[in-house]
Amino acid sequence: MEGKKTGWIGTLAVFLLAAALLAPAGTAWASEAGIQEDGSPAAGAESQGAESLAAEEAEGSWSQAEDIGGKEVPAGIAPFSLEENAASFGNCYGDQLSQAEQVIYQALEQGDLAEAYETPRSLELRENKESLYLFGMAYTQEQWDQKEYLDDPDYQALRSQAEQAFLRAYDAYLKDHTEETYWASGLTYQFTLGLAANQNDGSQRLVISKVSLSPSLYYQGILSEREAVLEALDEAEQEIGSHLESGAGRSEILGAIHDWLTYRITYGTASPSQSAHTITGALLETYGHRGVCEAYSKLFQIFCDRWGIPCVTAVGRSASGVSQVDHMWNYVQLEDGAWYLVDVTWDDQEGEPSREWFLAGAGQSAGTHLFTGVFTDFQGKTPYEAFVQPELAAANAGGESRIHVWSEGESQAAGCVSGGWQEYVCTCGASYRETTEEALGHSWGSWQTVAQPTTASSGRQQRTCARCGQKEERSTDPLPATQENLVTEFVNRLYQMTLDRTPTQAEARDWVNRLLDRSFSGAQVAGGFVFSAEYNRKNTPDGSYVKMLYQTMLGREPRTDEVAFWTGYLDRGVTRGFVFQGFTGSVEFARLCGNYGIEAGSWHSEDIRDQNPDVTAFVTRLYRTCMGREPDESGLIDWVTWILNGSQSGSQVAHGFVFSAEFQRKQLDDSAFVEALYRALFDRSSDASGKKTWMDCLSSGWSRQQVLEGFLGSEEFSRLCQRYGIQK
Repeated sequence: MEGKKTGWIGTLAVFLLAAALLAPAGTAWASEAGIQEDGSPAAGAESQGAESLAAEEAEGSWSQAEDIGGKEVPAGIAPFSLEENAASFGNCYGDQLSQAEQVIYQALEQGDLAEAYETPRSLELRENKESLYLFGMAYTQEQWDQKEYLDDPDYQALRSQAEQAFLRAYDAYLKDHTEETYWASGLTYQFTLGLAANQNDGSQRLVISKVSLSPSLYYQGILSEREAVLEALDEAEQEIGSHLESGAGRSEILGAIHDWLTYRITYGTASPSQSAHTITGALLETYGHRGVCEAYSKLFQIFCDRWGIPCVTAVGRSASGVSQVDHMWNYVQLEDGAWYLVDVTWDDQEGEPSREWFLAGAGQSAGTHLFTGVFTDFQGKTPYEAFVQPELAAANAGGESRIHVWSEGESQAAGCVSGGWQEYVCTCGASYRETTEEALGHSWGSWQTVAQPTTASSGRQQRTCARCGQKEERSTDPLPATQENLVTEFVNRLYQMTLDRTPTQAEARDWVNRLLDRSFSGAQVAGGFVFSAEYNRKNTPDGSYVKMLYQTMLGREPRTDEVAFWTGYLDRGVTRGFVFQGFTGSVEFARLCGNYGIEAGSWHSEDIRDQNPDVTAFVTRLYRTCMGREPDESGLIDWVTWILNGSQSGSQVAHGFVFSAEFQRKQLDDSAFVEALYRALFDRSSDASGKKTWMDCLSSGWSRQQVLEGFLGSEEFSRLCQRYGIQK
């Protein structure tokens, strides 16, 4: 439980890269060289017992302030503690940052987290060309090259301080700039190390030159919703303002914000669930205006920021009795400087919301809202010095909600699964619903079979509610593996996979009987389906036809190269019977038939086009190269028949195409004619010298018949005929 409401608050997840060191490219920060190091706090932990490199410096090297890279480092002071953190709350968490943390905070304010995510690239934080941070520890070039600092306890401690400063500043920035950063959840960061020369004595000091960070999202797509979020915020601000009179004070403004949120937001989650942990779930209709405590508190702060009222989100635990859960709420400041607690989540009760936790003082909130001061769970450890909360006024400053005038609005009668309700609407636009009748329950009809059981799988039955039309399903037991059941399954799957339908009992019985008495083999029955008029009316493309055969005949999906293999044959002019014949003769089809207890048998195509695929391909090619079209069935059959029975040679067939009436009607000029012969008889485009020879022959009086004879008598045409296995 989250106080009086169910939910949880997600802490900022910090995702750390594995420790990786890049080779140093130089020795001074002035040249912007250095080593990148990830954000893991355990880097070098295995060598914590090593002797400190800093202890090897000459005695007295820390006795006075040093000027390193233009920064004065007081003697003996850790560079990440140059200034104590603020001991009290100002107006935001950024007020509590140290000097080093302020550098990061200000750099974040000047950067663009969204751009760093979308580009994608990391947002790089540095202070101009100077070192962003200084360790102030002297290292020789050899020690730097050997990365000896990794085993140095002083370095490890200082680096841990650097991480704490970075995370503390990042957390403060997220909490102080909610409208700009509501989408940011996780974080990856990386330090870049280098050496800087001491301007006093020229010795080299280890520095962190920059920090690179990359944010991550609450959920994919949240950044694409920024325009919709901004529009929703603007509309909400206008609606809240419509309830305020001119010159309204902070308490009136805060009350209007509070009441708008309690009436507008429904406590809970939608999909994706993380939308409820930021402002999108509560703002956008897409997610049903649903959110948990994070959404309430973040929106409350955003609207306070828009009205210029000091407000922060508070992270911690809520206590109710002996139980505690993660929770998020707000602190706000009124005109007199006093701070109060506002918990919109707890005030958003069922029915009419309350103001029980609006402008609550210390007396009411003590023991119920436990501020932790640490906003990031850093691998189960406290990563930095906790922030402090504002000191609350002792007494409450809240008031009663505005008086509503209710009238009946929309209503709905009870249904099967939802009760009836009556909506009540106030003149200010607020509304709520009351249940008037409990759900009626379904009125189910009888069970109907929608999927027959098989010997390997259960069946499905379905029934429908007569009142609302909702359907309900249940499974039925598999069939016993008898021979008749197996054969019936084989026939049923042929109907489903080829004709996309369930057979009538009489249709299936006819095929089953033929298989049981072995008057038909599996191949013959499959052929009856594949070459049926019903399947032919589907006009499936070649690729779909081949995929269907793999699914039906082999019981699997084909690979891309397998589909290409068979469609390649079809493209060269053979019939689908040739392809089907290949499947029936496969080991896989025989194995599938064996699974159903039937004989695979065989199937042979009698079509002349399938007797010699190479001859068919030769003729198909001439149609395409000479006529510029696909072959007609009768013409293709005639030419293939003549070649196969020996009445026509390859040369005679080529002559028949070139001097056909159809080809002559093209009225090609000499150049196009020669080019057509190259494509048809040599299977290539012309070369310049060869084409010139033939053009010269035509110019000198050769007939096209003589030119064709020259092509047909060439060695290149002989090779073409050999390729297709035909007589030249």
